[in-house]
Amino acid sequence: MYVAQQAPGHLDVDGLRAFVEEQLRNIARATAEMESITSGALGTLQTPPVVRVSLATQQAIAAGVFVKVGLDTVEFDTHAWWDAVNKRYTPLRAGYYRFSWQVFGGTSTTLTRVLSALFKNGAVAPSGHGSDFTAGAGIGLSAGTTVVAMNGTTDFVELDALIAAAAPVVGTTGSPFLVHLHGNWLRSL
Repeated sequence: MYVAQQAPGHLDVDGLRAFVEEQLRNIARATAEMESITSGALGTLQTPPVVRVSLATQQAIAAGVFVKVGLDTVEFDTHAWWDAVNKRYTPLRAGYYRFSWQVFGGTSTTLTRVLSALFKNGAVAPSGHGSDFTAGAGIGLSAGTTVVAMNGTTDFVELDALIAAAAPVVGTTGSPFLVHLHGNWLRSL
């Protein structure tokens, strides 16, 4: 706070100028600090990572064991973190991610089970099992949603399916909406 040191009725112009200049420097420092915080935290929130991949062609899989689903169509991937070769998503931003998926399974014979799971780093993610479909028809559907903590460097997720039937297949050619995985960043760790 500026306090004039002059006699009553006189204005200390130099002291007031120094005070105002100091306050302007403080405001400039505070503004730069806020811009740094905003661009570092809130700025990245303006474009959160979002991915959606699907299976456009039918995939034959082994019966009764979890097999990676070969998701082959990127519908959108805002940060290009989908690995099309390894069929996995490796987000490079640490945080909690919500993943949802759906697997359509079929066979020409009796189908007894369709189960899906989200795998993180090669193991089923916490709460990563989808619904467990059991029936005697030739088709079944399993879907799930979970939240997974991702470290932003090496953690990856993959979609796997288990179908108990003779000659099981995942998906139907030309219907990518039947088998898909999508994920989005929720917040920092």
